[in-house]
Amino acid sequence: PERIARALPARSDEELLDIDGVEPQGLRLRPLPAPDHGLPVRSEATYLITGGLGTLGLSFASWLVEKGARYLALVGRRPPTDVAAGVIATLEAAGVRVWTFAANVADLDAMCGVMATLAEQAPPLAGVSHAAGIATDDPAEALAVKLNGAQVLHEITAAAAPELFLLFSSAAGVWGAKDKEAYAAANAGLDAFAAERRRLGLPALSIAWGRFTERGLLSVAEDAALAEMGLEAMTPEAAFDLAWRLTGSERSQAVIAHVDWPRFRSVYEARGRRPLLDELPRPPTLALPRLTPAPLAMESGG
Repeated sequence: PERIARALPARSDEELLDIDGVEPQGLRLRPLPAPDHGLPVRSEATYLITGGLGTLGLSFASWLVEKGARYLALVGRRPPTDVAAGVIATLEAAGVRVWTFAANVADLDAMCGVMATLAEQAPPLAGVSHAAGIATDDPAEALAVKLNGAQVLHEITAAAAPELFLLFSSAAGVWGAKDKEAYAAANAGLDAFAAERRRLGLPALSIAWGRFTERGLLSVAEDAALAEMGLEAMTPEAAFDLAWRLTGSERSQAVIAHVDWPRFRSVYEARGRRPLLDELPRPPTLALPRLTPAPLAMESGG
């Protein structure tokens, strides 16, 4: 708290500050260079996905299988729905071994039980993907699922030492979300958690996703509001392709979003300049037709 208090007077125009270094730094979005090819998807190893029985988790599981994965452990707070069971049946028909667990990722004992089962039945763990989330306005619940869940995964996979530790964050944690302060804070915490794992010499990548074609936890009204402010919908497959190319890098965090930047900036800066966007190209002053850009990977750096 004292470091934050000291930083604010000198940087009064900053909304986001990185105070880990000697000097506080304001955060900026900037385009990333073309990412590498990423880690290999290993057919002989197991991939654990929390939130794996939800819409986005199942999409990611199917994507992994398309890339060659053959052993999946899917964790959700409740047993699979009929829709989830149908997706799992399709994966199993393709020769994939799927374990499903009804467990709260923030429950250390429950997740230790998951790991014990996998240790007995599954090949070694190659990757962990934390895609669990909850639609709530309660800060404690939001933080428990995202941040406490990440801490539990950090602890229970230490011995297995997976080469992939992928955290599903949200761009809401980077540029905020009206009436979703708890959700935004939880995702910002997830980004910081990835940076801390990197400082410990452990793999970690937190992807702050933009808007998907599948609504997931968003209501119809919330999804429409994001579209109106310039956040275009991404297909999960295209977004996962781009994210995976970052998995072999030293980067701890990136934003992947499909954004109409002139439209987004006009909304985001309606009440004045926002330093977060200073390093992104500014549109001409003349009115332009609405753009439809491709998905873009970005970093938030100091």
